[in-house]
Amino acid sequence: MPDLWVGNHANQPNLYINNGDGTFTDAINQYWAGLPNADTHGAVWTDLDRDGALDLVELVGAQSGVGAGSNHVFMNQAGSFINQAQAKGLDYPLGRGRTPLPADFNQDGRTDFVFSGFYRAGGATELFMQDTYTSFSPQAASQGMTLPTQAHKSAQLADLNNDNTLDLIVNSYNFPHRIFDPRTLPMTVITKSLNIPTNTSVQDVVFADFNNDLYTDIYVASYPERRLSEVAQFSTTEVRFRLTNDGTQTKGVTFTSTTSPTFDLGGTLANAIFIGHAATLPQASTFTLNAQDPYAQGIAPLTTPGIYIGFNTVSQAWEVTAFKTTLQGNATNPSSLNLLTSSGLSNPIPTPSRLFLNLGNNTFAEQPIPATFGRSAVAGDFDNDMDIDLYIVESGTALNKPNVLLLNDGTGGFQKVASGAEGTIQGIGDSVSMADYDQDGYLDLFVSNGEGLRPFINLGPQQLFHNQGGSNHWLEIDLQGTSSQAEGIGTIVYVTSGGVTQKREQNAGIHKNTQNHARLHFGLAQNTNIDTVTVLWPSGKTTFLNNVGIDQIINIQE
Repeated sequence: MPDLWVGNHANQPNLYINNGDGTFTDAINQYWAGLPNADTHGAVWTDLDRDGALDLVELVGAQSGVGAGSNHVFMNQAGSFINQAQAKGLDYPLGRGRTPLPADFNQDGRTDFVFSGFYRAGGATELFMQDTYTSFSPQAASQGMTLPTQAHKSAQLADLNNDNTLDLIVNSYNFPHRIFDPRTLPMTVITKSLNIPTNTSVQDVVFADFNNDLYTDIYVASYPERRLSEVAQFSTTEVRFRLTNDGTQTKGVTFTSTTSPTFDLGGTLANAIFIGHAATLPQASTFTLNAQDPYAQGIAPLTTPGIYIGFNTVSQAWEVTAFKTTLQGNATNPSSLNLLTSSGLSNPIPTPSRLFLNLGNNTFAEQPIPATFGRSAVAGDFDNDMDIDLYIVESGTALNKPNVLLLNDGTGGFQKVASGAEGTIQGIGDSVSMADYDQDGYLDLFVSNGEGLRPFINLGPQQLFHNQGGSNHWLEIDLQGTSSQAEGIGTIVYVTSGGVTQKREQNAGIHKNTQNHARLHFGLAQNTNIDTVTVLWPSGKTTFLNNVGIDQIINIQE
């Protein structure tokens, strides 16, 4: 049964061991002793050395790009994990790592990696080829993986040009950014030939066959992230605000407080905070003000860019104004605090997420779907009715938004439904990963809510949503490569049952900062027999299975 790693960006991670009874035990203290917390981002389970045990590779952001920070390569040695990043040449301390992608680009059976990351001198997105089972070397330039010097959030695999080979997609805030055909090395850039419409503010990308025509379609999760200003009454004792400098001179919020409020301005420099009519500087970015203190009363003239805070003795309310600057913060009061008004919160109209259907001729057409603004997304047959659904983690900048389940009507059309997995208002929605953790044949969800929380002290929870299932049947497949990579990454599998053929790609389950369980899942509706399973391995070999039983997990060896 699958276990779960949660990186917890700059905090101690979690390693949740699946107990096999629907519960997990956090065993991180067995493995993390003596290791410092790091600027961690995406991680992936994969078998680096073909010993049959999954290892863990986690990318580190090099202290937000201002220092150095070695990646983690935890080799699984009989259930104990040993960090061997430097010994294997994968430490890459100057890389601002975001998401690792395992694959076998030269078809030698060994796992290679694309480490996506934000650009900095000496630490760009890189392709690491495995020279032996003990070492890797950077080979992006020699293998044709040339990229603009931009922020790269993830690299993924999908067959977009319909040649039965998974292409390499490197994602930025615009999509498509750069797409490579890796059939022969050096790789060939095929971005323009695919005629995919341009998308902006991209957070995550999902590749799946949404209309069962056996072509891989594209869902682009878009959200303008930190460019939005927002003010929210989080509770009766807390107001949260993000006031973004987007060219507007001033943005502000007004609230009342029964007693002295505490302001947490999230690391804003104290010399950019001006209190009261005299623009008094606080000692730190977290402080408590009393309406009766003369120095806290009034607002100084808005001259220097910064944060202006004061108590209006006429309206008997607190005023917070961001002048030509960006503020993320909150105000709390253990008794009562009440949001009155906000001003200047004009936001750009965000572009909703979009779905593009693959027409099979290197052309993609947009399919209308309900409006969503996603930070992270997964695609799976959540009701086992033989079509692919979507789950989207929505978000906010001051208050979390409900997550969305879109059920597929069988033609690539979608409808929002109540799911019980809408999530929490606490924190800020970050990532979702997908796995059938209890092996009941229905896909479950794990959601983290920790992104962008500073200075909000009440961090969002980790949430595990168990799929309650139904009467529909299913099949799950583990792949075991011999000539191909150990988990069969790059393989395409077709399952035919009840006159319907479904397609899945073994792409390691990678999307932004996250990995889904790599086990392939097929819903079978009410069909009680599987006619054929066809497996196209990256090596060129093909495996055929006939009359396969339902409601089981099978292992297919190359």
